[in-house]
Amino acid sequence: MGRHGIRVNAIGPGTVNTPLGAGFTVGRIGQEFLDRTLVSPPRHQEASDIADVALFLMSPAAQRVTGHVIPVDGGQHVRGLHSYWDVAEAQGLVSRPG
Repeated sequence: MGRHGIRVNAIGPGTVNTPLGAGFTVGRIGQEFLDRTLVSPPRHQEASDIADVALFLMSPAAQRVTGHVIPVDGGQHVRGLHSYWDVAEAQGLVSRPG
């Protein structure tokens, strides 16, 4: 698509502070999820965090950026969502299959 002046990128959001995202961080297990999966500061991303990256990708500053997925997740992709399941399993909330 580049030869037609079209850049193709994607944004990979982590848990975003929305009614749906809030369900991931309820109570003690939710706070442990944030503590274990996010790089400091451990907080949800706000919609504005995602929008900032979208605005960058649409700006002239990103004219040479194409073919990428940009995680906007506070480090969840680095630390891994498996940490969430480790906490849930330790608290007896889930068990791993066989």
